[in-house]
Amino acid sequence: MTSSPMTIVVIEDHADSLEMICEVLELRGLVAHGFSSGAAAWAAIAQSAPDVVMTDLRMGTMSGIELAKLVRNEPSLDGVALVALSGDVPELQRHQSDGLFDMLLAKPVDLVELPQRLEALRGRRAARVVDR
Repeated sequence: MTSSPMTIVVIEDHADSLEMICEVLELRGLVAHGFSSGAAAWAAIAQSAPDVVMTDLRMGTMSGIELAKLVRNEPSLDGVALVALSGDVPELQRHQSDGLFDMLLAKPVDLVELPQRLEALRGRRAARVVDR
C-alpha cells in the first residue's frame, strides 16, 4: 500500500523563490501550494490541513511566526509540521528551542535535499502527535 503524496503549503513573499520551491517539490511527486502572504495561506491551511507548512519568517502583513502560532493553536491542525525559512541565521537560531517549528532552514534552501528532508519530517511529526 502506498501513502498519498505529501501536501505542502509554501509561503514566501519572493515570487521567484516561491515558484522554484514549489516546482522542485512537485517534480519530486509532492503536492505544493504556494502563497505570497501568510493571510492568504492561513485560509487554505485551516481548510485543508496540509502535512507541512513551510513559511518565510519575515513577510508583510502576517509574519511566519504569527502564522505558525495560529497553526499551533488550532487543535485540528495538530499533525501539521512547521518549517521556518529565513536568510537571517541568528533569527532562525532564536527559534531553535521555542518548539514552534519542527525544522529551521536557512536561505538559500538546498533544493536537492529539500524533498527528502520534508518527507522525513512528515514521519517525525506524525510520531510526535501519536506519542502525546
